[in-house]
Amino acid sequence: MEPRYRPPDHSHGFDPVSRLLHWVAALAILGTFALGLWMTGLPAGTEAEVARLFRSYSLHKTLGVGVFCLALLRIGWTLIHPGPGPLHPERRGEVFLASVTHWGLWIGMLALPATGFLHHAAAPGFAPVFWPFGQTLPFVPADEALALIFRRTHELSGWLLAALLGLHVAGALKHMLIDRDATLARMV
Repeated sequence: MEPRYRPPDHSHGFDPVSRLLHWVAALAILGTFALGLWMTGLPAGTEAEVARLFRSYSLHKTLGVGVFCLALLRIGWTLIHPGPGPLHPERRGEVFLASVTHWGLWIGMLALPATGFLHHAAAPGFAPVFWPFGQTLPFVPADEALALIFRRTHELSGWLLAALLGLHVAGALKHMLIDRDATLARMV
C-alpha cells in the first residue's frame, strides 16, 4: 500500500518556506540597516524634525524586533528542515568558509536586534518600539553608561553583519559567475 502523502524532495534545493524566509529576512535586514544609516543623519533642530527623528527611530526599533523574531523562526525552520549539502564537498576550505559565514550570519541576525533592544531598554523614554510587550527588560536597568555600551555593541554588530552579508553575496556571485554552478539557483 502506497503512503497517501509523500513529502517533496528538496535534496537539490531549498524548500519553498526556506526560500521565502531567506529572502524576506534579507529584505528586512537590508531595509532596517538602510533606515538605521539614514536616520542617524537626520537633523533635529525643529520640533517637526525631532518628531520625524523619533518616528524613524521607533520604526527602526520595531523592524529590528521583527527581524529578531524572523531570525528565530528561520533558525527554527532550518533546524527542522535542513537544506541540501554543499555542491562541492571536496572544496573543504570553501565549505568551511561558507559554514563560518552562515554561522556568523545566524549569530548576527540575533545579536544585532538584541543589542539594539538592550540599548533601548537601558535608555528608556526615547522613541518607543511599536509592540504591546513594554519598553523595558526586568534585568536591564536604566543606565546611561550601560546604554552606551549596548549602543556601541549594536553599531559594531551592524558593521560585522554587513561584512558577513558582503561575504555571503560575494560567495553567491562567485558560484554564479565563476563556477557557473547551481548554488544560487537552489535558493531562488
